[in-house]
Amino acid sequence: MRDNKYVCSCCGGKVNRISLTCEYCGTQYKEQNDTILKIETFRNPVRTFTATAAIDYGYAVHIGAEKTSELAMKQLVHELSKCIAPMIEIESRNDPRFGFHEVRGTIKIVQPVNTGGKLEW
Repeated sequence: MRDNKYVCSCCGGKVNRISLTCEYCGTQYKEQNDTILKIETFRNPVRTFTATAAIDYGYAVHIGAEKTSELAMKQLVHELSKCIAPMIEIESRNDPRFGFHEVRGTIKIVQPVNTGGKLEW
C-alpha cells in the first residue's frame, strides 16, 4: 500500500490507517480494492468568519479603484486574522547549531470556489 493514498481528499490532512478517518476534518473513508473511498465529508462543522472594510467614499475616489481595493484587502486580512488566530496550530523549536528559534504556525482553510483576491468597484 502507498502512503499517499492516506491523504484526505477534502482537506489534505492525514487519514488514520486504522479508523480510516481524517485526523483533521473528520471525513470518513473505506478501503476497497487497495484504494480508499470517501464515504462521508465534513463531519466537523464548517465555521464561517466575516469582516467588513469601510472606506470613505471621497477618499476612495481620490486614491482610485486599485488603491482602494488594496486598502480594503489589507483591512479585511487584518480583521479576519483576529478571528482565525485561536485556530492556528503553533510549533516551536530551538536550533542551537545555527543559533535561531523557529516558531511555525499552521492553519487549514477550505478554499471557496469563487476567489479572485481582487475587489471590483
